[in-house]
Amino acid sequence: MTGEELQARYRAGQRNFVRADLQDAALSMADLSEIVLTGANLSGAILTGSDLSGAELMGANLYQAKLWKVNLMAANLSEANLSESNLWEANLRDANLAKANLSRSNLTGADLWNADLLEAELSRADCTSANLTGAILMKSNLSKTQLRKTELVNAELMDADLSGANLMEANLAGSNLSGAKLEAAHLIGANLSEVEAIQADFSQVCMRGADLTGVDLESRVVSETVMPDGSVRSS
Repeated sequence: MTGEELQARYRAGQRNFVRADLQDAALSMADLSEIVLTGANLSGAILTGSDLSGAELMGANLYQAKLWKVNLMAANLSEANLSESNLWEANLRDANLAKANLSRSNLTGADLWNADLLEAELSRADCTSANLTGAILMKSNLSKTQLRKTELVNAELMDADLSGANLMEANLAGSNLSGAKLEAAHLIGANLSEVEAIQADFSQVCMRGADLTGVDLESRVVSETVMPDGSVRSS
């Protein structure tokens, strides 16, 4: 199905396009709010600036899709494949991305406020300056992810894998890092004030210049960790 055909059917009132084949479809600036694309193939599709708010995209294939500034507010993208997609400055507020694959995706400047990313795959994704305030990231894979200057205020990161992640100047104030793995992560200049970090692994982490107000690291794993003052904690 072509992008033109899809939009014509949508304008005629059709909303159900379950498992539609829209590979490489041109759908820039399209109004497709509340559309049902469950299990659809949108790999390589161009959806820049389109309105997909409230869309059903569960299990959809959006591999390498162009989604710059797309509106996916409150959309259901659970278990969708968004690997290597470009979501630069996309609106994903309140979106359901549970168990979605976002590995190596570009989420620079994206708004993921209150998004559900439970068990999501985000390894090596670029989330620089993204807004993940209040996001659910429990058991998600954020290993080697770019999270520089990212807003993670009050985010739920329990048992998340943040090993090797770049969190320089990130704002994690009030977030829950209990059980999280942060081995070899970069937290230079990060705001970690009032975080919950029960059984979190901070080994080999660099926290030079970080704000640890209200955080007790005495019972945490901090082997070979560079503390905010530059000293190295050996155990």
